[in-house]
Amino acid sequence: MFAHVNFKFKPMNFRCGETKKLSKVFISHSKREKKLINEIQSALDNIGITPIIEEFIDAEKKQPIPWKEILGNVRSSKAVYLFLTDEVVETEYTKNWVIFEDGLASALGKQLFLFEREGIPLKYPIPYVTDYMIFEKERTEDILTIQKISKHLKKYFSVEETLITNFPLGHPVYDSMSNMFLYSLYYSLKTRGKRKKLKALGVKKVKCPKCNTSFYYYSPEKSPFSCPSCRSGRIEVISH
Repeated sequence: MFAHVNFKFKPMNFRCGETKKLSKVFISHSKREKKLINEIQSALDNIGITPIIEEFIDAEKKQPIPWKEILGNVRSSKAVYLFLTDEVVETEYTKNWVIFEDGLASALGKQLFLFEREGIPLKYPIPYVTDYMIFEKERTEDILTIQKISKHLKKYFSVEETLITNFPLGHPVYDSMSNMFLYSLYYSLKTRGKRKKLKALGVKKVKCPKCNTSFYYYSPEKSPFSCPSCRSGRIEVISH
């Protein structure tokens, strides 16, 4: 015999139309990359994405404690864009803040796009990576490619990374089985849409044979390449 269970539906606290709002993206970078960051800011602004760039925030709007300021901005962002250039690894100060921001993206379930400058791989592992592209910062075509990727994926930011386990106890998602089912269905459809977009863009899902990290790779023509997460694994893109 099975006990009768009466499931009551309570609406979830999310809206399917939320992607119509401007998406915010946190920019992790070196302050010395002014030209690059200005170009990225313009590229994102032009497609309805608001880049959060710490040094561009008015002093009166900032929190007095830097790490809390960054925590709040990463939390309110849809994704994190990390621009890994020689300027980042030049000082321990910048390296420490960048890896802190990478850790926040992981802990908060945010999609992290790692854009690494083309050339000899930097010996600086970025443990958490969901999307990876090798780019030439002086090449306008590559900046436009980043813009194109962002335009196509902005309504899918962090879809695969936003799991039920990221919600604290007491969140409306746990209020009923109906909520959990609708939540799962919603993100399943969004994930399917995202993967369809990625396939159309020629993006490959790869996995490092050394550290087992999987991520989407946006530069399949550059193969094999060094794994950005462990820097010891070599990944080869297999064309189908």
